[in-house]
Amino acid sequence: MPWGEFVRDTFANRPADEPVWDSLRISYEALLGLSESHGERQKRIMRVLTSTASLRARNLEKHLAWAQMLTPLVAGRLHGMDRQLRALTIVQASLACFDIALTSWADPDENRPPATLLAISFHELKH
Repeated sequence: MPWGEFVRDTFANRPADEPVWDSLRISYEALLGLSESHGERQKRIMRVLTSTASLRARNLEKHLAWAQMLTPLVAGRLHGMDRQLRALTIVQASLACFDIALTSWADPDENRPPATLLAISFHELKH
C-alpha cells in the first residue's frame, strides 16, 4: 500500500472524537513505525532526498497527493465555517511537521528517533 494511503486509512480509523491534530500525528507515527530501521543508511537516503532538487520536488508532489486524500477526512471532522480551508491548512501544517521531523532526524548529529521529533514538531504548533 502506498504510504499516503496508509496514512489516510490510519487517520480514517482513528476515533471521531479524537482531536484532528492528534489523529494526524498518530497516523504519521504509525507510518514511521512501519520501518524497523532508523539507522545511518536511512539518514543518508533522507539527506539525499532533501538536498536533490528533483527528489525534493517529487517529495512535495507526493505530499500534495497526501493532502488531497487527507483534507476531505479532516474537513469531515471539523465544525463551523470554512471547513475546507481550515482542513487544508491543518493538513498542510501536519505535512510540514512530518517533513521537518524527518529532515531534522537525518542530521548526522541527531540521535533521537523520528517519532520523537515528530511529537516535538506537532506539539509546537498545537499551542
